[in-house]
Amino acid sequence: MKFAVLAAVFWVMVSGMPAVAQDSDQAIAEAAAILLDIPKDAMKVIEPEARKGTAAAQFYLGLVYRDGIGRAADARLAKDWLGKAEEQGHGGAAVALADMALKAGAAEEADAYLEKAMAAGEAQGFALKAALLEPSDPGTAAAFFGVALGLGDAESGLRLADIYLKDGSPLADPELARAALSQTAGLGAVKALGRLGMLYRDGTGATEDLVAAFTLLQEAVSLGDPEAAKALGEMMVAEDAGYWRNPALGYAYCLWAIRSLEDASCDALKGLITEDDAKALAKMK
Repeated sequence: MKFAVLAAVFWVMVSGMPAVAQDSDQAIAEAAAILLDIPKDAMKVIEPEARKGTAAAQFYLGLVYRDGIGRAADARLAKDWLGKAEEQGHGGAAVALADMALKAGAAEEADAYLEKAMAAGEAQGFALKAALLEPSDPGTAAAFFGVALGLGDAESGLRLADIYLKDGSPLADPELARAALSQTAGLGAVKALGRLGMLYRDGTGATEDLVAAFTLLQEAVSLGDPEAAKALGEMMVAEDAGYWRNPALGYAYCLWAIRSLEDASCDALKGLITEDDAKALAKMK
């Protein structure tokens, strides 16, 4: 009987531990989600958990002091809390420490932290390493961006596509660029949808497919991508456009897009707008 009671107590303790850990992780994740908007409330969860030794909470507390979120920035405290998290194998903390070291001009220290971040499988570690290598060694940078993309970092997919699309580069490979953008779009990256549409529009890295281009660009525009809006506008104004030809709407898309794009212009489209198109455009305003 005594053994049965002890066994029952042990089972309750063991089975309860994951639930407690899950509750803690959930609370920290919810606090992190409101950290920028309601830092005071978020810190009611993050700071006690950090002091208890929870790596994720220590990471967020380090970011609070690094960026001055809801309290004064303090580089020493930021490094201290991030260091505590990194010692427990937190990859994000290693990336943050690497970034701080780079800004302080400590390249060797930064590289050591990046090695730890990559060993922890942190996508941002591979991405930052790639960004540092790109100016001098784009080939190795492409490999690191590829790993980061495989780990789910969409920005790395865009950077990888840019490497493969760079004119005159020995790495130029439009097919690989299209593959990178397809994978990135699969992660929900709106910019990748638009840029993939442009490749299909121009027949870059694949056979020209204007229907696919129009569909992809339209989807990206619906999600608010100005680059896609300008490209879609150009398609809709073109004299040889298909069923999507609508110069007034296309010009409107372009005008909307250039509000967010530097050094962009709709002058080339303006010359293709007829008087009737201009009247239709006026009705849209």
